[in-house]
Amino acid sequence: MVKIKAICRDSNDYTRKTKTEIEKVYRNTNPKLHPFQRAREFVRALNAAKLDKIFSKPFLYSLNEPTDCVKSLAKNKNSLTDFASGGFDGQIIIWNLTDRKPLFNIKSTHNMIKGLCYSNTGEDILSCGDDNMINIYNKTNLFSQKENYILLYNNGKNKIINSLLNDNYSLEKFPQEYKPISTYDAKGFLESIDHSYNEKIFSTGGEVISIWDYNRNTPINTFKTSIDGFLKVKFNYSDNNILLSTSYDRSISLYDLRTNNPLNSVTLKNKSACACWNPQEPFNFTVGNEDSNCYTFDMRKLDKIRMIHKDHILAVLDIDYSPTGKEFVTGSFDKTLRIFPIDQGYSRECYHGKRMQKIYSVLYTMDNKYIISGSEDNNVRIWKSVANDSIKILNKREKDYREYSKRLIEKYQYMGDIKKIVNRKHLPKYVINKKKEIKIRNEAKGRKFRNKEENSKPGTMEYKPERIEKIVNTEIVKK
Repeated sequence: MVKIKAICRDSNDYTRKTKTEIEKVYRNTNPKLHPFQRAREFVRALNAAKLDKIFSKPFLYSLNEPTDCVKSLAKNKNSLTDFASGGFDGQIIIWNLTDRKPLFNIKSTHNMIKGLCYSNTGEDILSCGDDNMINIYNKTNLFSQKENYILLYNNGKNKIINSLLNDNYSLEKFPQEYKPISTYDAKGFLESIDHSYNEKIFSTGGEVISIWDYNRNTPINTFKTSIDGFLKVKFNYSDNNILLSTSYDRSISLYDLRTNNPLNSVTLKNKSACACWNPQEPFNFTVGNEDSNCYTFDMRKLDKIRMIHKDHILAVLDIDYSPTGKEFVTGSFDKTLRIFPIDQGYSRECYHGKRMQKIYSVLYTMDNKYIISGSEDNNVRIWKSVANDSIKILNKREKDYREYSKRLIEKYQYMGDIKKIVNRKHLPKYVINKKKEIKIRNEAKGRKFRNKEENSKPGTMEYKPERIEKIVNTEIVKK
């Protein structure tokens, strides 16, 4: 019997499942058969970089229910959709990101909201204001109060508002005086508030740093290492006993609640208005400074700045890390919002709008997909963290194509044509003009130092790296 070799193919390998599916093409991946592979890849990378810029539309929508400037934002670590905003008029709004509507519109006792945060369980919202009071609102209690308001209006006791109400959400167009479940009286002024990540304690910054327990009306511990007062306080994500603070006297301090003693402190040339810990590297933190730069520190080595992030032209007002810990977003006095990779000195993206004013607060959502900003023009805006990212559900072919394009751009990112496209950012005219002035000023400063060095005795002119020059002093704080 003669043996005959036959080619056997499975029809599923080359047959389309649907009429709209693209025909499969089989290629030999042997590099010797494809001498122009790198050239083709470069063209594909160039086209992918151009398409990324064409389809970059980061702005999604705005929430315009606030009646005054949005001073602070707070996110719930246990939810992807819940966040809260506080305004200059004392209005606290608890939002649902999916519905794009407020759950509660609270007319608080504060004349202005200074600080806002969620508890570690996500059930309580803590606020502090210019009346030196701390209020705690519980979501379950708020829902019961809201039901009472709806019943009151439906019974016709308030006919004017009842005629304006069409559904339950319309009630939130009118701020209601919801009552907090707890109220604490601080003896001095308050500037910020933050809750521990795992324990049921919270801290406030103002005239002094106070550590509060839910069950006590007075602080369980206080720190006062700055005569002028404190701007920002932040609990460490990993160690609940480590606290970070920035002060009016330009110092950045660390505290240990276990020993009741302050730890190290570093003083910069300018005041730092905001600070945030890295959630994935809890020994690193970043502060936003009034000199328009952001500084990343390692808490174990405060004598040297780990990374300087430049691009803003005016003071940085707020900062927040992404849940992945690889990027952080900043809001500035220059009306722009920037996204910085932690290992790079310049921003990856710059978001701005014609009507957007000074950005007082920014947030990264817990799914790392969206950015929330609160600005002076009474608006809360929602942005995409990746400008050209698609909101719709992608099929496997689309996901593979996007991933392939991303890898090609990374591979050829240092080629001149692609680098020019990737690094180009659309900026407002006043930002471009100011950056030119800053560039001229820095060049003149460097030229002046070189002239002094050439005309001085050797060894008298000492060059200091910028990461060390920005630091005035580093010391262990004494209580």
